[in-house]
Amino acid sequence: MSSSKPGNDPGGDVERTLQLARRYLRFGARSTAQLRAHLEAHSLPASSIEDVLAACARRGWLDDAACAKLWVTMLAERGYAWAAIRDQLLTKGLNAGLIDRALQPLHSLADDERRARQLIQHRLRGRAIRTAQVRAQMARLLARRGFDRDLIEQLVQ
Repeated sequence: MSSSKPGNDPGGDVERTLQLARRYLRFGARSTAQLRAHLEAHSLPASSIEDVLAACARRGWLDDAACAKLWVTMLAERGYAWAAIRDQLLTKGLNAGLIDRALQPLHSLADDERRARQLIQHRLRGRAIRTAQVRAQMARLLARRGFDRDLIEQLVQ
């Protein structure tokens, strides 16, 4: 009779870790750091975690560069400033170099201004900013999306 306690069955640990990884990766793009933290939270052996991270990368399930590009595109389309996008990706555990390469197409204030204007137009459905209340709402929205204070003041005046 074999025991299924962690540590007694290294192959079982790897299989269990792989199942947890597969389940976690099913619900969206994840960085290697996010998957590692998720698996560590389950108190799995470090060797099993490293084996599974390597297996996931070999199978194409983990690709930090692809994740960075995907998240940059998604957040830019949602109207976030490039600095806010960079901060969010850093919190996901992505390497700063990968983030900067993914952000290169957005890395200009002109692009930030264009995205901020699009966000305002979308929210106001083409109407002009006429009241102090609407100015304040738009300023708060742009600030939450990480836009520069000077740009916000310029756009909502």
